Amino acid sequence: RGNITGAESVATFCGMLALNYGWFAFTTARDATRATADPEAALGAALSMLPRDRFPLTLSVAREMSNYGSDAQYALVLSQFIAGVEVAAAAT
Repeated sequence: RGNITGAESVATFCGMLALNYGWFAFTTARDATRATADPEAALGAALSMLPRDRFPLTLSVAREMSNYGSDAQYALVLSQFIAGVEVAAAAT
């Protein structure tokens, strides 16, 4: 149980559900769009129109943003979530 009990365990469980349900909904919508269009190309084109002097950080990750919802991104987010839970559990 990792020293997480009561309200914290309920909140952690709800957070894990929200992450998974949200990711599923997000990628399902993305995949449905892919059937009729190329969302990565559309996003890449939209980002390329941003003024570099006003949005340097956004443009520096434009490639990564155009590949949103990838398995690698999910694995990273999940590991960050778990690391946060581990830190919280160690603090109790």
